[in-house]
Amino acid sequence: MNNVLYDIELPLSKTCAQMENDGIYIDEILLDKLEQEYEIQIENCLERLATFTKFNYNSSQQLSEYLFETCGLPTKGIKKSINGYSTDVDNLEKLQKNIMNQIIFDEPRQFITILLEYRKLKKIHTTYLLGIKKHIINGKIHPIINQVLTETGRVSIIDPNIQNMPIKSESGKVIRSLFYSGEYKYIVTMDYSQVELRVIAHLANENQMIEDFNNGLDIHKETAKRIFNLKEVSKSQRSKAKAINFGIIYGMSKYGLAKQVGISQNDAEEFINLYFETYPNIKKYMKNQVMYAQKNEYVQTETGRRRQINGINSKNKMTFENAARIAINTPVQGTAADIIKIAMIEIQEYLLDKKDVKMVMQIHDELVFYMNDLKYIKPLKNIMEEVVNYAVKLSVDTSSGKNWLECI
Repeated sequence: MNNVLYDIELPLSKTCAQMENDGIYIDEILLDKLEQEYEIQIENCLERLATFTKFNYNSSQQLSEYLFETCGLPTKGIKKSINGYSTDVDNLEKLQKNIMNQIIFDEPRQFITILLEYRKLKKIHTTYLLGIKKHIINGKIHPIINQVLTETGRVSIIDPNIQNMPIKSESGKVIRSLFYSGEYKYIVTMDYSQVELRVIAHLANENQMIEDFNNGLDIHKETAKRIFNLKEVSKSQRSKAKAINFGIIYGMSKYGLAKQVGISQNDAEEFINLYFETYPNIKKYMKNQVMYAQKNEYVQTETGRRRQINGINSKNKMTFENAARIAINTPVQGTAADIIKIAMIEIQEYLLDKKDVKMVMQIHDELVFYMNDLKYIKPLKNIMEEVVNYAVKLSVDTSSGKNWLECI
C-alpha cells in the first residue's frame, strides 16, 4: 500500500496539522446565552416531572420500575435487560405510541412526553454545549483529526467530535449556529452529492446508473421509475427507492428495509429483487466482492487501501453475513474516503499562497471553508469534482452564510 501511504496519508497529515492548528471559530456569547436558556428549560422539565412522581429520572432501573410496575404499562415489544425493561428513547417512543389513545394511561403518557423532552434538552446541553465549551481556547476549538482510526479509511475527529453532531434536527440547528466565520466574511460548505452511490455505480460499471448520474438526473426518482415501472413517481415511492439505493450499499436485509420503510418483509424482498433486476451489475459486483474476499481474506479500494475481512469463510451464518456486508461496503465507503482525502491535499496546495480563504473542517463528505471572497467557490468546486477520473462524474453542492446554520 505504498501509494496509499506516500500519495495520500503522509501528504494529508500536513493538511490535517494545518487545520488543527488554525482551529474553528465558536460564538462564545451565543454559547453562554444558549447554555442559560437550556438550563432553564431543563429545570422546567424537572419541575413538571416532579408533579407526577419524584425519583432519579436518569436512573433507567428506577424509571423502568415506575413505568412498568407502578403504572402497569404494557411491555409488549419492549426490550428487556438485566435491570428491567429498557427505557431508551426508541422504547419510550414505542411505548408512547402504544398507549396514545388509552385513557387509563393518560398520566404516564404525559410523563413520557415530558421525559423525552427533558432527555433531548439534557443531551444538547451536556453533550454539545458543554462539550464544545470545555475545548474552547481564545474563541476557537481545535479538534484532533485522526487519519487512520477507522477501518474504511475515513478520518475521525475528537475533542470535540464535530462529525457526530446532528445536522437537520432542532439540536443540530442550535449547534451549527455556534460555528461562525470569525474574522472572515463567510463560512462556505462544499458537499459531495451522493458520492457513495456514484462510487458503487463506477465500481460495478452499472451503465444505467452511470448514465443517470452523468445526465444530472435525480437517481432516486429514476430508480423508483424503473422499479415500479412508472413515468411519474410519488414522494413515498422516491423515499422507498432512496432507502433501497443506500441500503444496498450497506448490505441491508429485507428485514432492515421493511423496518426502515414501514412495509412487510415480503414487499421488501420484492423491492430488492426488482432493484437487482433493474441494476444487475450491482448484484454481480456484490457477489464478486464476497468471492474476492473469500479467496484473499481482504478487500481494497480503488487506490489500493486494504481491509482484512475476518470471518468471511466462517461456517456460522451470522458471522459470514456480517463479513460479507463489510466486504461489499468497504471498497465503496473506502473509495469515497480516499476521494475526499485526495481532494483535501489538492485544495491545500491550491490555498498555499491565498490569505483570504482557509479550509477548516471535514465532516464526512463535506469540506468547510472560511472566505472573504466567494470567487474561490468555483475553483475549489472544480478541484473536488475533478479529483478522480471515474466513469461517473462527481458533483459538489455548495452553500454559504455567516454561520454554519445558514449553510443548510
